[in-house]
Amino acid sequence: MTKILLLILLPSLAFGQELARVLSHQTTFTIRSKEDVKIEETYRIRINSEKGRMYGTYQDYTDQFRKITDVTVDIFDASGKKVKRLKRGDGLEIGFNPSYEINDGKILIIRPDYQNYPFEVEVNSTIVLNGYNHLDPWIPRPMFNMAVDQSKLVLIRPKELDPRLREVGVKGTTITEKGMLKTTYEVTALPAIERKLRYRDFYDEQPKVLMSPVTFKLDNSEGSTSTWAAFGDWFLSLNSAPYKLDPKTMELIQSMDKADKAMIIRRLYEYMQDKTRYVSIQLGIGGFQSLPTEDVEKYGYGDCKALTTYMKNMLDFAGIPSNYILVRAGNDAADVMADFPSNQFNHVYLGIPMARDTMYLECTSQISPTNFTGTFTDDRNVLWIDKGKSDIMRSRVYNHRQNIKSTKSEIKLEPDGDANLSLDVTNEGTFFDEIMIYKSAPGDYVTEYNQRKFDYGNFTIKNFSYKQDDRNEATFKISYNLDATGLAKAAGTRLVLPGVPATPFKKFIDGDDLMRYASVRRGATVEDEIVVQMPQNYWIYSLPEKETIDSPFGTYSLSSEFDGDKLVIKRKLVLYKGDYTQKAFDDFKVFYQKLERIESRKLVLNAKT
Repeated sequence: MTKILLLILLPSLAFGQELARVLSHQTTFTIRSKEDVKIEETYRIRINSEKGRMYGTYQDYTDQFRKITDVTVDIFDASGKKVKRLKRGDGLEIGFNPSYEINDGKILIIRPDYQNYPFEVEVNSTIVLNGYNHLDPWIPRPMFNMAVDQSKLVLIRPKELDPRLREVGVKGTTITEKGMLKTTYEVTALPAIERKLRYRDFYDEQPKVLMSPVTFKLDNSEGSTSTWAAFGDWFLSLNSAPYKLDPKTMELIQSMDKADKAMIIRRLYEYMQDKTRYVSIQLGIGGFQSLPTEDVEKYGYGDCKALTTYMKNMLDFAGIPSNYILVRAGNDAADVMADFPSNQFNHVYLGIPMARDTMYLECTSQISPTNFTGTFTDDRNVLWIDKGKSDIMRSRVYNHRQNIKSTKSEIKLEPDGDANLSLDVTNEGTFFDEIMIYKSAPGDYVTEYNQRKFDYGNFTIKNFSYKQDDRNEATFKISYNLDATGLAKAAGTRLVLPGVPATPFKKFIDGDDLMRYASVRRGATVEDEIVVQMPQNYWIYSLPEKETIDSPFGTYSLSSEFDGDKLVIKRKLVLYKGDYTQKAFDDFKVFYQKLERIESRKLVLNAKT
């Protein structure tokens, strides 16, 4: 939806190395009008090793509203002697145009063609914005393993165009110079930070300045971020054009039972899904303004705004009010700052107020059921658009009662320890998102994806299938049949079988002992019933006692019983949503280690003599 392009590189780096050092860096923003900003940047950076070489690469983007008017990249050897100058023509300029997107943006990349370390790179660039509704943040130390000797931000603007500022860990000084306000920020002596925490936590701790224009002009459209209501009204002004539906669409809507509101919503959503496909359109102000509904119906495609507007217009014709919802979408996107009205969004979907609740429609998906948004937009601050009343609300949260993965496994174990496994898996709630891969990804990717799902060692997937019984339910089933070599290990006359031959619990937890954090982004319930068909003439001398855990982080139970020639293992793990750092991490680690101890145990099968 927006044209914000993140250019921060986050490579996997060795701990504790200073890969690069910023010797000096100055960025000057000169706001000349509501639609004219000049950004001048000059920095000198020392590249210490091959691993840091990418930090010397110049990379930025251009589009209809953003032009790189000048750029030079000078390279200096270790003695300080200039060895090379690179200009725009020495770089690579490529269209930012994936297969699902129509975009007028281009990325300019200028790489330092030099490898005698250490060396220094000095960049001087000028960018002009001829229309804008956001300004890039100033972050002096944007990456791990990078030290900063000195970095400065200078912000020059007329008083009437003073942007909203959010200062984090830094204070500026403001003077009046030639009738303009001039604010300067400076930081010095920032050491390189080891990668011992998540980037999200690292970013939160960085000194920075966020800037948002209170008034702006984009492609002759004037707007304001003075309040969320003002920004919402600007968005509505771009997406409230009169529309005319296709006669067949109007006839369909008129034939529906007006008393059954939920049925109308479901049928129109399915109609829209079957009739259209998603194509991102980022041409000019198209990053914010919808295509006309007539064009969506005519051509059968549109971006998030166009498809959401099309759905909204059909509901309007049916007499059902609905509201746009602006969101920063993505599975691990940073949350929108509720107290900093500004353009922080990249996607839009639809909300429909109902008698008891709100129904949500993700209009870019041909797969999502009615009232399912999934992990793309869940549990975050979003902007509910309502004329004169737009405001921040929290999007839907899926919890452990809704996110359920239930697996029934039948394992036929052979005397040599090899096994055939048949698994039937039911995915509900946000686990439903997995169907997007099966329905949309290429076959070779699906094959590789399935291979990564299992931890049985040496195995072969013989058959795989999936089905969704009801397109309006966020539930689908997967079936696998696979052969696993050496699932049980032979030890003399015994077979040693994993105590829980199922998906390891750790796959449902994000965490790192070194970085001292654990995270359960979405609560979940994982249930397994495993039936092991014993080899002939084998038995179990004793079964482990039932295990249970009840903690603030979740609950767990594991039991096993012997029924004739079958071993039945039942496991249930409930994880509560939470982000655990510092002291909470220590407590969570105890919970984790209890689970690890239980699931690492073995079952010993004895041969009958």
